Amino acid sequence: MAEVRQDATYRPPPHATLVSDVDDNRPIRLLVVLRPQSQRIPESGHRLTKSELIERYRSDAAVVDRLIRHAAAHGLSATQTDATGNSIALTGTYGQARRAFLPEHLGIYHDDKREYVARSGHLYLPTGLADDIVAIMGFDGRTVPMRHFYSPQPADVAVDGAYQPAEVAKLYEFPPALTGQGQAIGVIALGGGFNEQWLQDYFAKNGITRTGDLVAISVDGTPNDPTMGADSEYNERVREVHMDIEVLGSIAPGAKIVVYFASYQDITGLQAALQYAVTDSVNAPSVISVSWHYPENIALSTYKGPLDSINQALEMAKVGNITVCVASGDYGANEDPNTAQPTVSVPACSPFALACGGTRRLGQDGEVAWERSGGGYSSYFVQPSYQNGVAPIGMKRGVPDVSAIADPGYVFSVNESDFNSGGTSVSAPLWAALIALLNQHVGRPVGFINPVIYAHTDSFTDITTGSNAQFQAQAGWDPITGLGTPKGTSLIELFQP
Repeated sequence: MAEVRQDATYRPPPHATLVSDVDDNRPIRLLVVLRPQSQRIPESGHRLTKSELIERYRSDAAVVDRLIRHAAAHGLSATQTDATGNSIALTGTYGQARRAFLPEHLGIYHDDKREYVARSGHLYLPTGLADDIVAIMGFDGRTVPMRHFYSPQPADVAVDGAYQPAEVAKLYEFPPALTGQGQAIGVIALGGGFNEQWLQDYFAKNGITRTGDLVAISVDGTPNDPTMGADSEYNERVREVHMDIEVLGSIAPGAKIVVYFASYQDITGLQAALQYAVTDSVNAPSVISVSWHYPENIALSTYKGPLDSINQALEMAKVGNITVCVASGDYGANEDPNTAQPTVSVPACSPFALACGGTRRLGQDGEVAWERSGGGYSSYFVQPSYQNGVAPIGMKRGVPDVSAIADPGYVFSVNESDFNSGGTSVSAPLWAALIALLNQHVGRPVGFINPVIYAHTDSFTDITTGSNAQFQAQAGWDPITGLGTPKGTSLIELFQP
């Protein structure tokens, strides 16, 4: 056997019971994320084309070849899943994967909600590849994406108590003459699906004339499946996809919306979808909306590889002038309900994300911090330079950056059935729609806007009251609402053609 070296240790999943070992014949799909060949970040202000981005972040062909040959030697099949070659999917059986990477223990665990495969102990990497592998994902299914399906009112009173997305855009003074024409907005969808007729009915009922295309892309074999049935969790994912499209399509009706479908089973799906969207040279989205999130502490309790790989994809987005709008979470200061220790969410904690928090609208009396708005400080990522002098000294990356109305929610529709939902999962697509309008106005992608907006805080309505139990809203940036809610006309002035 070739010489090997070990990565960081996984711990057994807490609050779960070991049911059995994993059958060697059970199928598996691993995602191996490699480092790019070039680690040099381009000079500030240099705008890379999509082909330049792909070339800069391309993995070393010799490394990819070594990985594929190592996998094949143990019976695994390999497929490159993005244009850079950074992501390699390996398919086969658990027995083949065991022999390739020597996980110390794999088991089937059960908690109070589901049954899944998890690993503990060390994973071993061939010495010829160890320095080039960022993460190997797919052995462990304990970390699943969350989207708190927040419904502040029953559906039968939603129309009277909640907003239409276009109403919120008007409240925030989004430029009415802009439609997002010529822009492409990416949406990360982990399971679920959309029905075009249901969407057409929704837009027609609300007087929205959509001119932009709608495209579905399967990243890892996950289909666009809007089937509603007895599975309430799956129905929620169908609603989530429709909510994202309905927000984006209402505010930026001229924009092309590209939905990237990937697996809901673990953090692998998010990584695969983000990587694919960022390197998609066919649709080339200039902004991406992400409404899904994971507790950072759970991701760290396994090992840092998945966080590094997601952060690498978001760094690629920054370098490629793509804005990634991410929900900050709907569990207040603690994204993990199984611990009392405050924790923020992934991927909002990445310094390359535009983390979107939530507010509660008090009618004509303005807004206060929404008590469930995800916010706080990363335990892993250091404080980015754009937060220096704004966030407290000595703290790490602060979340969120910006906010929008999360409560009392918005009116959506699936299969002609109205429902009311809100949370930071609608803040993210609302901000993505605004970025698409800005891109149309400027005539090019505005890209990574964090340094600009932190230097122009007067382009926001500062939210100074309310809390999320752990943190209190205050003048200036705070870890509940960030810089505040957008003043659309002021933001337009920041980004001139």
